[in-house]
Amino acid sequence: MKLDEEIFKGKQYIDKLRREYIENHTRFQERDELIAENNIEKRDIKGYHGREILELLQNADDAYQKSIDKGEKLNVSLK
Repeated sequence: MKLDEEIFKGKQYIDKLRREYIENHTRFQERDELIAENNIEKRDIKGYHGREILELLQNADDAYQKSIDKGEKLNVSLK
């Protein structure tokens, strides 16, 4: 019976180590993904710096073109 208990304890210990390894690996992977996403966002922000008005005008033009493609008639005027 003692041998069975030792085997059971050994399996529990191995399971614990496996869970800890997976949790740590997942945490590091998530951290690395967050860092990568943050770097991409910073790069994108730098790419838009100084172009905010141009981007808004381009978005408005794209929306207007989509409405024309759908056959909608819009009355647009700038004041």
